[in-house]
Amino acid sequence: MKNNHGQTLILFIFILPIIISLVLLLINYSFLSNEKLKLTNNVKMAIEYGLKLKLDDSVVEDGYLTNTEIKNKIEYLLQQNISYDTMDIAVNDTNIMINVTKRFDNFVKILNFFPTDIELKFYGTINNGQIMIERR
Repeated sequence: MKNNHGQTLILFIFILPIIISLVLLLINYSFLSNEKLKLTNNVKMAIEYGLKLKLDDSVVEDGYLTNTEIKNKIEYLLQQNISYDTMDIAVNDTNIMINVTKRFDNFVKILNFFPTDIELKFYGTINNGQIMIERR
């Protein structure tokens, strides 16, 4: 009967880094997905908030808010809830467009060859009193 304990140990030593790398890749991807979901939800919420301000005439005494005032309120709301690198907000009479980019830092520097920039562009409009939000 042969003793194969040494061969099993060598095989385990060769396979262990691959298993650890896959686990770290999975954890990193889950953090990236979580951050993207957080950004997506907050941008959608900000667009919905801005469009509701456009529809609501009871916000100020003399009518509706101006586009600049709505843009400032949306920007303040997003600054309180998320961190980002760049943000562009365009508010027109019938629509709102928000473009947010964020660099996601890997917790393991070995995984830097994966794309880790998050870029979201959402467009919200009012159609027949209904709020429509779509990703562009």
